[in-house]
Amino acid sequence: MRVLFTLTIIDCITGFLKAIKERNVLSKKMYIGFILRKPAIYLAIMTMNQLDKSSFLNDINISLRVCMITGCIIMESISIMENLTKLGIKFPGIIENILAVKKEKLDKEK
Repeated sequence: MRVLFTLTIIDCITGFLKAIKERNVLSKKMYIGFILRKPAIYLAIMTMNQLDKSSFLNDINISLRVCMITGCIIMESISIMENLTKLGIKFPGIIENILAVKKEKLDKEK
């Protein structure tokens, strides 16, 4: 959870910097991201935690909370990279490839 929380803060900061650069600070997209999406991530994790406590999945050692946190860490990491790329930061191709593969796998699971 600490990693996810830290990445959430970094994503908010890089998103805000990107919005300043694009002169789009008061956009609807930023409102949805900061006000609606970020709290929804933590509500989803809390929900998965409650399902873990009350579910048969404990018997087979599957944690929905851990799966949700892992997916959110990947999403936040991708978002940070996208924001930083738009701010002019270049990343090694291997990092972009790894996160692109993870994002593609997450998108297929939706």
